[in-house]
Amino acid sequence: MSRKQLNKILIMANSFERFHVFYQIRNSLSDKLYWETLGYVYSLSDNLYDQRKKVRRCFRERRPHKSYLMSKLERDYLNTLPETLTIYRGMTCKEYKSKEFGISWTLKKEKAEFFAFTYWRNFSTNHLKKMVHSIDIKKSQVEAYFGGRNESEIIYLGSK
Repeated sequence: MSRKQLNKILIMANSFERFHVFYQIRNSLSDKLYWETLGYVYSLSDNLYDQRKKVRRCFRERRPHKSYLMSKLERDYLNTLPETLTIYRGMTCKEYKSKEFGISWTLKKEKAEFFAFTYWRNFSTNHLKKMVHSIDIKKSQVEAYFGGRNESEIIYLGSK
């Protein structure tokens, strides 16, 4: 599939459908286009809680050219970070108790607080009690850093 064809398909999907559309067509993408599109689609999708297993599967994909997941600027910034990072996640208390954490974390505690207590577009979990959790990880455990939307987002899949 060409980038032009892909863009035509994705432009028709709203932020709640975009990841699902990507997931359906992912195997028809070249490796570079897969990673570029995953980063783009993930960053511009809402309410991914119900698709969390598919999201994790996509980031764990063993395809060449994974560096295309981030922009050069994001790769360069990630390289400047210290070897040990404290990352934060706004989450439900249920998620914390389960220890089955989502993959979106941030370098900014205040951003995690926003997602825990203010952000309303996670419809699947709006009714649940929320909290902020922090952990220390090695930079080598970071799958991606996304600097857009002022979120300082870290994709962390866990220690498995």
